[in-house]
Amino acid sequence: MEKLLLNSLAFEFPEEPVVFYFCHEYYSDRPLFRMASSILWPENIRTIFPNLAEGDEIFTSFTDQYEGMKPLALDLRHEGNYYFAKRYANRLIRKYFQSHFPQCILSIINITKDNEIWVKSNEPAEFANCARFDRFLFRIDFNKFKKKPELLLLKFRK
Repeated sequence: MEKLLLNSLAFEFPEEPVVFYFCHEYYSDRPLFRMASSILWPENIRTIFPNLAEGDEIFTSFTDQYEGMKPLALDLRHEGNYYFAKRYANRLIRKYFQSHFPQCILSIINITKDNEIWVKSNEPAEFANCARFDRFLFRIDFNKFKKKPELLLLKFRK
C-alpha cells in the first residue's frame, strides 16, 4: 500500500502588481500558455481585450515579453486572479526543476495542471534492470482559514 506524506507551506503573492503579457493568437515560436476557459482569465483582462467573449481563447507568455503581446499589471493577491496566479506559480515550480534538476522526470497531471516530479531513488528496485523513483506532487492551493496561498508538497511512498 502506498503512503502519502503531506507538507504545507504558506506563502504570499507579491504585494506589487506583476506585469504579464497576453495575445489573442498562438505563436509557435514562443512558449505560450493557452487559456481556453474564462475561469483562468485575470479579472481585468477586458482592459486590454474589451471585446473578449466567453469561449474565446487567449494566450499568455506570463512575464516573458514578446513582440505582439499586450502587457497587463495584475495583483496576484486578488481573489479574481486566483486561478491565473495558481497557473503562474505552477509554471515557476516547473521552470525551477527543469533548470536545477534536469535529471528529474517532470509531468503535469490532472485538470489543475499540478506538477508531479519523479526523482530517482537510492533504494534498490524490486526487479532487475529497473529503477526506483520517488514521486512528489506540488500543488498550489488556498488556505481558507489562514486566507493565504500555500504550497502543498505530497510525497508518495510504498
